[in-house]
Amino acid sequence: MLVLPFEEAILEADLVVKLSIEQALEELDSPTHKTLYEASVLNVVKGDKELTTIHVLQAGNSKCSFNDNPLFMPVEQYYLILNKASGNNPVERFYIQGEETGMYKVLEDGYIVKLAHRDSYLSDIIDTTLTSELQANYDEPIMVFTEQQFMDKVIQLLDE
Repeated sequence: MLVLPFEEAILEADLVVKLSIEQALEELDSPTHKTLYEASVLNVVKGDKELTTIHVLQAGNSKCSFNDNPLFMPVEQYYLILNKASGNNPVERFYIQGEETGMYKVLEDGYIVKLAHRDSYLSDIIDTTLTSELQANYDEPIMVFTEQQFMDKVIQLLDE
């Protein structure tokens, strides 16, 4: 699997954002299986700071999953690395860069989990104890770190 390194993903992204999933709006079957979600923007790390609501396309739908990834659920929070989707939509529409490699699920107590593909750029901030404890809950290799450490890494990249 060819994966875009974290540094490139952040620099090439149109939007890096913390959001809360509000609801699934639509399932698409063509040209690929996707689900469109409405999401509330909680924090914009990179991109348009004025955004309050966006639409996010996630690969997969109720008929066809993508890499066995679970679909988003309402109230879940994520940091997502996003790019603008084409089209003339009334609400900004984005797709997840690299799908699961651009998704970071927010956990309790200020932690987040990188859901797929360990990235060496983030290895110095990994909480090895918590990662080991939670790994049994996931099929893919994960990384767990604090939200603040993640934010510091992103800001460091953007400031270079």
